[in-house]
Amino acid sequence: MKKYPLIIGNEEVFTEDTHIVYNKYTGEPYAQISLAGPEQVEAAASAAYEAFRSVPFDALARYNVLMKASQLLSERADDLAMTMVAEAGKTLQDAKNEVLWSVDLLTESAEEARRLHGTCFGFWGDGWMDSRTCYTRKEPIGPVAAIAPFNFPLNLVIHKIAPALAAGNPVLLKPAEVTSVIGLKICRLLMDAGAPKGYVSCLTGSGSAIGPLLTANEKIAFYSRIERIFLSVSVCIKEVKLESLSRNNLSDVAGSVNFAIRSSHRNISCRIYRKFGFVAAR
Repeated sequence: MKKYPLIIGNEEVFTEDTHIVYNKYTGEPYAQISLAGPEQVEAAASAAYEAFRSVPFDALARYNVLMKASQLLSERADDLAMTMVAEAGKTLQDAKNEVLWSVDLLTESAEEARRLHGTCFGFWGDGWMDSRTCYTRKEPIGPVAAIAPFNFPLNLVIHKIAPALAAGNPVLLKPAEVTSVIGLKICRLLMDAGAPKGYVSCLTGSGSAIGPLLTANEKIAFYSRIERIFLSVSVCIKEVKLESLSRNNLSDVAGSVNFAIRSSHRNISCRIYRKFGFVAAR
């Protein structure tokens, strides 16, 4: 049984607290996973925050990293597919299909890294703004906490972290506890592809233990989550993306959103970059 460390700011970290992932077909232990606690979450958030402030990661570098990651994912397809078979209980064909989707998504995200541009438009009317031109520029927003589910442990992880990196944001991945190995392997792959130091972290453990630590951390700028909705005041003063609401989730939405609005007096946004506007002289 292989032991897997956390990844904190592109560095592997073993912890004393561990969790056993079981093979869904045989029921036997498949992997031993290090578990994150408050110290590791803070270290990952600090590494991401400092990297965002000080480590260059321009559009061309993002493109190169994501294209290399796409290539590596294709090369490691068999290993990743077998990991999903054991961890998630998928059929081998379904797992191979998920790898193919993820290769395409990494490539598409790489291309988008070169297309993240703003807009340019003219003003008209009376006053000093007449006949002037305004343009907007898109900039990274900061560290992104990506909380992924178990049912598509590769594709939905890539759906979160690839666009975040394409936009220039460090990522803190929280994979599902029962499918942690695939999340760790993807973060390892991104490191091998050349992701800058501090831009990749993978924090494994239960959602009930790590979730509150992530949402309370002021260094994280954006949250992306699938599955059931739970919003705290600390989340709702930041940026949140909620995805894939099923019929079973809808009963939670109204109460969560109303509570968020009452508590924070701020709207929930769904963007992964900031827009800056400038007015040019004639």
